[in-house]
Amino acid sequence: MTKLLFTACCCFLILLLVNAGTHHVEARRHRERRQDRTLFVFGDSFVDAGNLPRSAKSRASRGWYYPYGSSDSAHRNRATGRLSDDLVQSDFLARMLGNDDEPPPPYSPNEAVDGSGGVNFALPMSGVLNGPEEELALGGQIDQFRRLVSRGVIRDADLDGSVALVSVANGHDYSHVSDTTW
Repeated sequence: MTKLLFTACCCFLILLLVNAGTHHVEARRHRERRQDRTLFVFGDSFVDAGNLPRSAKSRASRGWYYPYGSSDSAHRNRATGRLSDDLVQSDFLARMLGNDDEPPPPYSPNEAVDGSGGVNFALPMSGVLNGPEEELALGGQIDQFRRLVSRGVIRDADLDGSVALVSVANGHDYSHVSDTTW
């Protein structure tokens, strides 16, 4: 019995060693394959990266205050305007596309908008239907996009091979259905 067990263990070890030598795994990133893609983001707080300015009076800007961002080591554990304690969907997609950060909002207080790296139009509490906050609706975000394209801020070359992320998952339309349908 012990001889049979010993033989089985030896066969198993030989099989394990032979099989282990045939696989090759690399743990480093393939920089030569990296392709930065232009990312255009539309939607709600699931993809908004703090596009509204900081304001104590706005319910939508609460992402600029604690506890939001307190676990986000990528942004020094401070609130960034995201309605999340860490990264949002657009952050993850930007990284998957090879970009270091997600695209900026369509406006910037200190500099002109550059559409070559993409633009994040998303805002918290946005929905598909126009309601009491019409400027937050998806249609308004698309209108902003069209204006930037028509003014040449976003060029045709920026659109070639670009990726659009659309997220309207927060239920804003359902909570305001009576405001939009009657």
